[in-house]
Amino acid sequence: GQVHASNGGSIYGTIVNNGGKVYVSNGGSSYNTIINTGGHEYILSGGYGPYATINSGGQQTISAGGLDEGSTINNGGVQNVYGQATLSTSQLTNAGTISILAGQTLNLIGNYTQTGSGILELGLGDSTTTTTPTLSSGKLNITGSATLQPGARIILNQSTPGLEANSRYNNLFTASQGITGSFSEGVYRGRKFSLETNSTGGIDLVTGGINPVTGDINGNDGFAKLNALLGGGGNQVILIFPAQ
Repeated sequence: GQVHASNGGSIYGTIVNNGGKVYVSNGGSSYNTIINTGGHEYILSGGYGPYATINSGGQQTISAGGLDEGSTINNGGVQNVYGQATLSTSQLTNAGTISILAGQTLNLIGNYTQTGSGILELGLGDSTTTTTPTLSSGKLNITGSATLQPGARIILNQSTPGLEANSRYNNLFTASQGITGSFSEGVYRGRKFSLETNSTGGIDLVTGGINPVTGDINGNDGFAKLNALLGGGGNQVILIFPAQ
């Protein structure tokens, strides 16, 4: 079933199960929503959806102009962000997934903690040059402090094109009151990337270069090196065939 709140309407304590949807739009409010597997809450422009609990398999989507406050994202829960969305809370703990597509920004008014099971999924747009990429990216901007517990990860949304070599994607993650901890390294479509703190305290995504490995395909050498190359996240294979 579906529930709609708009034009001054408010709903409280709604439980959204498999196939259920809650829409909160201009002037509407939805308080303390519990979103379970297969359930989805949409906070649209002008909507207000505070204190939601997003459980495993549940989703909450915040669109441009939507406002969330004090949500809890449990392991397996997903919060999607479209446009310039705002979340206001004293403390947001991400033990599930926050997904922000390329060109979209989540502005968090408060503090942020990402647990070892927490994932920040970001989209990156296409670039036109490998030295100074002109791309858009998903961003999480935090007014307070951020704590990244061991195992916290950034992964890239599958809409992201292949990463350019030797590139830096700036300020995907910022916290005005400082960042404690770090994100783990990652691999996307065979390209390794790291997350590095820049001179302003934000976190950049940085890719490596091309590290070709050669081997003689006439023996085991080429296949052994090919296996090592793929396992290491490289992206160029040179096979040398013997002369005929």
